[in-house]
Amino acid sequence: MQIRPSLSGGCWSRGENALTLPPPDVGIQFPDYTEIILKAIDQPMKIREGVQITDLTLCPRRKIFEIVNPKEQSRQTIVRTAAGKGLHRFVQKKIKNPDPDRYEAEVPVEYNDFIYGSIDLYDKESETVIEIKEKVVTGSWEIRPLSSQEEQLKDLMAMKNVSKGALVLILVNGKEAIKQFNYYMTEEERLEQLRDLNEKGSLFLTAKNDRDPSIANYAFFDKSLNWLCHRIDKKSGDHVWCPYYWDCMALIAREKKNVSQTERFD
Repeated sequence: MQIRPSLSGGCWSRGENALTLPPPDVGIQFPDYTEIILKAIDQPMKIREGVQITDLTLCPRRKIFEIVNPKEQSRQTIVRTAAGKGLHRFVQKKIKNPDPDRYEAEVPVEYNDFIYGSIDLYDKESETVIEIKEKVVTGSWEIRPLSSQEEQLKDLMAMKNVSKGALVLILVNGKEAIKQFNYYMTEEERLEQLRDLNEKGSLFLTAKNDRDPSIANYAFFDKSLNWLCHRIDKKSGDHVWCPYYWDCMALIAREKKNVSQTERFD
């Protein structure tokens, strides 16, 4: 039977039976399970050794800001992160059931002794790197991976030195439930990817060691990513994705001023 809320008295009805919420004046109290659950699933940021592939995804400058000036995560971010990790672990566990020797989960990879990554799934039979991503489908947006997700997959393929990779999108709210995108890289392309990765990783490591966000690459002028910078909560007006938005804008303004002064004196 359908469960529906009553319009009076905090009563939920289910057919002829009723589940009644006690009025606040009778002294019956309940623990706040929402806060208990949020505290349990919240994962404080850990500053790990060297450079993680995930540090270079989306906006490296935001990551440096998090290291220098950590801020409390929003409830939405906590829940979304936990849900994503739970989905990954569930898929990794279940896919190995019928054929435990074919797949490896959370395969560690590294490059030049300072860049580290972890492959969601590795298909040993077809030598394919598999990355699993969750995507909320909204409006008429084209269903495809973000450019940063593609770049992350290519980095992992190059570090593992395999030519084939697959991005599997788990779609939320979409007509399709799941979609796969396949990628192929030649040996020359993998070597070029590693050169680019070394350059990106070295720049990030310098910013990390110096605790200086201005050194790191950032997403604001990247047309495929800067929509994240402009995600604003309609009620509060806060920047949802990046709480360091105005700090970043100050750095960009300073950079532009320095460039203008340099050009004027040249």
